[in-house]
Amino acid sequence: MAHQLHLYSLPTQTLEVRKVSSIPIDVLHEEISHAVKQKHPNLDLLCMAEDVTYEAYNYRKGMIISHGELAGLPEFCEIIQMVILQEKPLFVVRRLDAWYTEHYRAYILTTSARGILLLEHHSLADPYPLADYTIQGRRLVVPKRYIHV
Repeated sequence: MAHQLHLYSLPTQTLEVRKVSSIPIDVLHEEISHAVKQKHPNLDLLCMAEDVTYEAYNYRKGMIISHGELAGLPEFCEIIQMVILQEKPLFVVRRLDAWYTEHYRAYILTTSARGILLLEHHSLADPYPLADYTIQGRRLVVPKRYIHV
């Protein structure tokens, strides 16, 4: 039976979105609209989503993703909004400062003053989305696997 299933390649969707709403860029928060206009100056209307599955990874607002590195440590961002453009997700993220703590084997996250950024999926250091935890008033994130920086 497994041999028969292996012969047929089932088509898989790379992008799955349940609910999409179209919003003019001018209506968005000033920082978000500025970040979008920097990367895509010709866009007037955005397709926004709250829940996106892309390449078998499920992303939602409020999740933490890893992008780049800072001083040898992975840099983390919080998803604020998700934009669908040319059948690919763009993440509107808030940058976070992170410090590794050996006691919890986790990164302590604080909101950064470096602002908002627009990221494409291929620019992520690790596509695996993370959830944050609050322990003793600290916001922590524990990577599920090794993040190469």
